[in-house]
Parts: sequence; C-alpha cells; structure tokens
Amino acid sequence: MKKIIYLAICFSLLSTGYLFATDASFIELRWHRNLVLSAAFSPDGKRIATGSRDGSIRIWDAVTGGELHELAVHVDGVGSVAFSPDGRKIVTSSGDRTARIWDAESGKELKSLEGHTHGISSAAFSSDGRKIVTASKDKTTRIWDAETGMELCKLEGHTADVDMSLFSPDGKKIVMASRDSTVRIWDIESGNELHKLEAGIRHGFSVAFSPDGKKIVTVGEVQGNKVAKIWDVGSGLGVSRGFFAAFAPSGKEIVTVDAATRTVRILDAESGKELQKLLGHSSDVQYVAISPDGNYLIAVNHTTAQILNLARVQQKQR
Repeated sequence: MKKIIYLAICFSLLSTGYLFATDASFIELRWHRNLVLSAAFSPDGKRIATGSRDGSIRIWDAVTGGELHELAVHVDGVGSVAFSPDGRKIVTSSGDRTARIWDAESGKELKSLEGHTHGISSAAFSSDGRKIVTASKDKTTRIWDAETGMELCKLEGHTADVDMSLFSPDGKKIVMASRDSTVRIWDIESGNELHKLEAGIRHGFSVAFSPDGKKIVTVGEVQGNKVAKIWDVGSGLGVSRGFFAAFAPSGKEIVTVDAATRTVRILDAESGKELQKLLGHSSDVQYVAISPDGNYLIAVNHTTAQILNLARVQQKQR
C-alpha cells in the first residue's frame, strides 16, 4: 500500500485493545490543560504542533514526545495549526478573531493577522509559503502576506460560517467550505469564482485538495449522515462518496474514516472500491494527522495526543 501523507479528520484510533501492543507503538503528549483541537506535523516529520481549547500552542519532538516549546497563548481556543512549507513558521487560528504567525524554532510570535470580525476557523500557508489564507465565522475568507501580515484580499459570498479555506497545491486557487452547505472555488489571480458546489453539508465541514489539485474531498454531515464526497475541480462535478477522507500523495487512493464504526479504510479514489481495511477502535478523537513520510499518525483525544507507529500497526494486521 502506498504511504499516506495528507490530512485525516476527526476519527478514532485510541484506547486499549488490539491496535496497541506493549512495544512502544505510540507516544502520548499530555501537557495541555483543556481539549486539544488541532495537530500538525512539520514538513520533515520531526516536530508536531498542537493547539488547545485553553488557547495554548505546544511544539513537540515527534520521536521522543518531549515538549520543545509552549507558545504564548491565544485568548480563545486554537482551532487549527499549520507549518509553513519550509518548517520555519507556524500559523494558528483562534476564536479570538486572530491568526498568528510564530517562529517554529524559537516559539516567538512574529505577526498577528487581524481584520476578521468573528472567530477564525482555519489558517493555512500557500505552497510557496508567501501567503496565508484564513476562514472565519464572519462568512469571509481572507488572504494575507505571510511576511508582512498585511491583508491582500477578502473573498465574500457565503451566507454562513466558513469552516475551512485552503490553497490549491499550485497556489492558483482557493477552496472555501461553508455551513451554508456550499463549497466555492476561486481563481486567485482574476478574483473570479469558478465553481459553487452544492455539498449539502452544514456541520463538521472540512475540505482538502488532492496532491495534483485536480480533485477536492469534502466531509461533514448531510441530512444526519456523515459523508465525504470527491469533486472534480475542473468541472465542479461530484465524483464519488465516502466518509471523512484524505488523499494519498498519488491522488489515486483516499483514506476514509467512519466515526460510527471507528474504522479506517483505504479506497480507490476513482471507483470508491475498498482496497484495505486498515484500523478500527473505540474511543473518541477530535483530530488526526499523518506524518510526511507516512509512518506515524498523531491522534488528538481530549487533553492528550498520541503518536502511533502506523507501519507497525499495518504489519500486525497483515
């Protein structure tokens, strides 16, 4: 099976049971004082950043689990954390209406991005690290200069909270996912809206591009059911459905997560056919990310985070 290095969202892998043996397959990160809401690996896979409802951001050694830095706190929960492509900076978003840029080595705050009128749901770097995109409950998405912190552009049109906004891998498009049940794709250079996708999602909305930028996957609740749908970026047409999903680097497979059964599966991205049933377990996890080399998975569970050796688990299940 090809390695998975993209983002997986909101599923369960932790607790006691068959996933974890006594051979140090996982490491716990325990020092947050409230719920851990977000986590991300650095591009080289050597560090992990976590954000908590208590407003704190912590940086950890991904190998030892040792804490490297506790950053100055936001005054509200930290809903997202992301490293810059070169790993030198971290951007965080918070309900305090700010996104902040940090030096990943020293932990020093570099810039505070201010302008949103309600809490910021997500923040992410462009692939060249020169821009940052933020999504907010004020129904807008904004683009910022990552060096100066200046606002470059404001994208409007949604009629409800924008839960997540991301740059395409080539940095030429932005996708916005909103609780008005739509996804909008924008061309950055022209400022034109390319597609308005009727995803039907109103809660737990997340979105991700495939590595080649030709598809996106949306996840969330549709009429009470947890659903993921794959869309063609060029045409704006839906391709297939599943549940909580992330693309493999080739774009040919996706990892899906079913919260009802707490099962992780690898699917063919074109046909939706199941290729492998990877994991399944019983306890609740708010956020999960996979390391760039595909060997480790960090799962956030309430006030702790655990690092799982994914390669070992796969070997045990063969």
